[in-house]
Amino acid sequence: MSMIGTATNSSPYLAAPAAATIENGKNHFVTLGENGVSLATEGAAAAGILLPDTEDKVAAGESVTVQIKDRTLATRWQVTPTAAP
Repeated sequence: MSMIGTATNSSPYLAAPAAATIENGKNHFVTLGENGVSLATEGAAAAGILLPDTEDKVAAGESVTVQIKDRTLATRWQVTPTAAP
């Protein structure tokens, strides 16, 4: 896995498309789905967090960097992007 963005610790991270427009997403928890990254809603199991260098507004389909909280999830997403929860 190559290093991209500004990581806050040694957890794995990846680039994935935004599923919808994301506004003010810096440091917010996100989920990974078939369409890409979405801000996590209350009660949802977050897959990771958007990095502090995330743009203030990201359009649907644009790439964002996600710091993953579970190394297994990062590996699964890279191999089969549509299989991510």
